[in-house]
Amino acid sequence: MRRLLRWYGAGPLHLLALLAGFALAGYAALQLVPSRPLGVAAWFLGAVIGHDLLLVPLYSLADRSALAVIRHRAPGLPAVGWINYVRVPAALSGLLLLVWFPLIFRLTTAYQASTTLSPAPYLWHWLAVTGALFLLSAVAFAMRLRHAPRAALAPDGDHQIAAGQDHPAWAPSPEGTARRAGSGDGPEPAAALDGPGAEPELQPAVAEPGAAAPPASKSALNHTVPERGYSSPGCGSHNDTIGRRRVPGSEGGGSVREYQQYIGGEWVGASSLFDDLDPYRATVIARIPAGTRADAARAVDAAAAAFPAWADLPPAEKQALFLHAANIVERRRDEITALLAAETGCAGGFAGFQVLTAARLLRQAANWGYLPVGEVIRSDTPGTFALALRKPLGVVAGISPWNGAHVLAWRTVVNPLAFGNTVVLKPSEQAPVSAGLLLPEIMAEAGFPAGVINVITHAPGAAEPIADEFFERPEVRCINFTGSSATGRLLAERAGRHLKRCVLELGGYNPLIVLADADLDYAVEATAFAAFFHQGQICMNARKVLVERPVYDIFVSRLVERAGSLPVGDPAAAGTVIGPLISPAARERVAREVEEAVTDGAKVLAGGTADGPCYRPTILADVPAGARIHSEETFGPVLVAQPVDDADEAVAVANSTRYGLSAGLITGDNQRGFALARRIDAGAVHVNNQTIADEPQLPLGGVKDSGWGRSGPQSMADFTEVQWITTRDGGGSYPI
Repeated sequence: MRRLLRWYGAGPLHLLALLAGFALAGYAALQLVPSRPLGVAAWFLGAVIGHDLLLVPLYSLADRSALAVIRHRAPGLPAVGWINYVRVPAALSGLLLLVWFPLIFRLTTAYQASTTLSPAPYLWHWLAVTGALFLLSAVAFAMRLRHAPRAALAPDGDHQIAAGQDHPAWAPSPEGTARRAGSGDGPEPAAALDGPGAEPELQPAVAEPGAAAPPASKSALNHTVPERGYSSPGCGSHNDTIGRRRVPGSEGGGSVREYQQYIGGEWVGASSLFDDLDPYRATVIARIPAGTRADAARAVDAAAAAFPAWADLPPAEKQALFLHAANIVERRRDEITALLAAETGCAGGFAGFQVLTAARLLRQAANWGYLPVGEVIRSDTPGTFALALRKPLGVVAGISPWNGAHVLAWRTVVNPLAFGNTVVLKPSEQAPVSAGLLLPEIMAEAGFPAGVINVITHAPGAAEPIADEFFERPEVRCINFTGSSATGRLLAERAGRHLKRCVLELGGYNPLIVLADADLDYAVEATAFAAFFHQGQICMNARKVLVERPVYDIFVSRLVERAGSLPVGDPAAAGTVIGPLISPAARERVAREVEEAVTDGAKVLAGGTADGPCYRPTILADVPAGARIHSEETFGPVLVAQPVDDADEAVAVANSTRYGLSAGLITGDNQRGFALARRIDAGAVHVNNQTIADEPQLPLGGVKDSGWGRSGPQSMADFTEVQWITTRDGGGSYPI
């Protein structure tokens, strides 16, 4: 059947309509003129051929046009369903023509006997009806598309943006689509999302339990680290579509939704609320509970109570829950994509990518319960049988960031849950919905038991009391943090005093090396993506591009041109690539660091200016070693360009940073690239690719100041502990 559909070039509805038309028209024709079967067959075949010659090409053209529009306008949405706006009128038209065949045949027979009667008007009538069907369908298609989430990135409909996978142009290129180095064809570089948060707000607590929440604001992203305070990076807002929905956990109505915390399977309020702001428009789009230490204590109690049953739940039952949650995420894709665009300033397909990656993560994790959890170890003691078994830790406290809010929140929760732990999640106060409160909505619908997932939120600057509860409760056995290295260091120091395990996915100063034998067109596209994707607010963004001198000037000139072509503005607008930074403070910090570098002697080759809440893609050259931007991540759309004499110098410069998260290396010689990659100190090195890549099953994580621990199935080592069990046959003697 699939081959027949593919050969015919139509959808199932179209084919079924034609088959029905064949049967109906054949029966009617035989009833009308049983004595002329050959004439009937000839006329019938002519009608079908005429229909196909006219309608099938129109159908195919419209189908391809609709796909092109969808992929450009809303790549986060599936084409299935949308294409029926083309297939349904085509099918109805085919059925209509074949049902009318007996009338047309009778008129034609009459026309042969009398020249006063012609079937032509009836054929024109059919054409008019067919045109009207397509016109009405086009209007409906346009109206639905108008309200779809905008997307300008990865128009492949699936967002298959992962290491080793090609993806289409993430923004229109003046020269057209770049080609993969060494291949001669294929689209632009592979990409993906992940990344811990930006430089966090590290402010001491300003609200005691029960006190009023501080005024609404996007938290400042400071570099000054006070003695304590653990606010993870984040962003907050909420999309009107969700705001108007009355669901468990919401109060009131209208366009601004009031949320509740999720503790022990119940939605619970707080004594005060704080405003969650859209980073582009600075409007209030949600009101969030300002949770307290007492809320955190109840959440830890609920997670601890749920732990024994969850740890013992059979893998098949856990698997069913994860798979159900993945289906719900996909079903709510439009809603979540719109939320992310409004809440975190995601431009284009970044929000859609997060949703689809979250669904893939849930499906991957559904199988992790079947991974081997132990090994038999030979003992030198006669009659002794020794096992090393992995057991879940208990309660894991998760702290999720704002910059990849949805996908990183799921990672914070799913990795420990898959191995039998329960979780208390504290999302960033700058993304309390997409990085936190949205998850229990989905998980409760999927059927996860009460207490397995708990989510608490807090007002800006009020994270310290909640952190105190996490560290001082013995039931919390692990702190799972994604964010800046500065905050990660504070958490690790405090965890050491309490002998708690930490899993830290931290920041990076990621180099991208371009060797002289690289395909420069491809290298330019890869570098632009790596440096400016999500406004440079991903831990894996390239911060410095190291280019061999023979090609440095031509490479930089092309890169400057490419950076200047990237659309800047409203993340909800079609075609936008560079959206807002997460807060005014973040934009001011980026501008300040660029100005300081220029004062020290750096040259601005592109950008260097703010555009409302956005900051234009910026390329700096001749940055002195003393400038902060030379060796620390700016967490904005800023790239440092630096020439190197050869590959050895490039590797030396790449390793000179204290970070080691990700690196990219573009060359025309893969074998040489692999040899160089092994010399680079980074958790991930991508040869003939840029620095941003992630897949749920791969071991993302850093070295040096970029943290420790790995994601994916390898996280079993982080979220379980090894127990040694022996059994001994019979008796034995002891030397006392």
